[in-house]
Amino acid sequence: MNLQNSSPLLLALMLITSSLAGCLGTGDDTEDGLGTVMVSTYHVQQLAEAVGGDLVDVQLLSPSNIPVHDYEPTPADVVTLSSVDLFLYHGLGLETWVDATLDSMGSSAPKAVSTHAMPDGDIALEFEAILIADLCEHLNEGPYEANNLTGEEEEHHHVLVVLYPDNTSLVLEAEADHLPENATGWNLTTDALGDNNVTINATLGTWGNYVTGIGAFEADASWYWSLYVWNETNATWDYSSLGIDDVHMDDTEHIAWAPSTSNVTDIPAPETDDHAHEDGHDEHEGHEHASAEETIDEPSACPDHTMIHIYGLEEGEHVLEFEASGIETFDLVVLKMGGAHAHDDHDHGDDDHDDHDDDDHDDH
Repeated sequence: MNLQNSSPLLLALMLITSSLAGCLGTGDDTEDGLGTVMVSTYHVQQLAEAVGGDLVDVQLLSPSNIPVHDYEPTPADVVTLSSVDLFLYHGLGLETWVDATLDSMGSSAPKAVSTHAMPDGDIALEFEAILIADLCEHLNEGPYEANNLTGEEEEHHHVLVVLYPDNTSLVLEAEADHLPENATGWNLTTDALGDNNVTINATLGTWGNYVTGIGAFEADASWYWSLYVWNETNATWDYSSLGIDDVHMDDTEHIAWAPSTSNVTDIPAPETDDHAHEDGHDEHEGHEHASAEETIDEPSACPDHTMIHIYGLEEGEHVLEFEASGIETFDLVVLKMGGAHAHDDHDHGDDDHDDHDDDDHDDH
């Protein structure tokens, strides 16, 4: 047996044994049991039951469905705690409420013993300092797994919107790569309508193509087809003073056709995957975003420009999303903080995201 590695457990068992012997009565009580022991976690409960056996009534203070690091005793819990013979708790900073609660109970507080300590006798651990040291070691020494996060370039789409005289509408997408070089509004109109089997009638005059009919609707003396271009800044449709052949798709994203008698506000806005990403309403719409509980800038042991973000996350699958400008390569390390979260089955899984830009490494 490795005694050095076993010393924390041995110390815990010694503490429990001596506590049970010294606080729960004498040999005269053995037939009726040694008393009631209240414990803070099920880990301590297992230790106490293993040592005390049937002679000790071991009770768990915190409900099993509440993570130990989130638990706070209720007034009823404090009353219960005052009635027991011995209180055993984990220690090492796991139960943040213990010292304040016992102090507030005064003389009614039970004998309390921490069951865990480090081999050198320390009763507290600086889990955050340990985490930072581990993160910095990974960032300084690796190993790294190279990943290219840029992926393939996303397809770019233009949109053609048609508002018909009966107020029905058509919203069609056309991939920019499928249009000819230096494409015009005429190219977008004919490409989008043709791909969707919508007919278009036009006459070619001095000023280029003049649209007279789209689908089943042909203009007459009372109205004509008006051309609009999308204003990205104001998110509105603007009437085009240019003909369809003079509207260049390098200068505008989307165009619309509508009867001259229609209200511009009735023309549907262009909806594309491009806009979904720009507005943040992509396929993850409706998901919750976690905010960092703590941010540490430039820790001394880490490479320059390192930033550490500490998150409290529920157990499950999470997606890491981030934006950066002016950084071509960076290193990313994700570690779980020890301590309370590492000791409880209902842990929240603190993830620590540490990244910094570094031109000496491949994309990560």
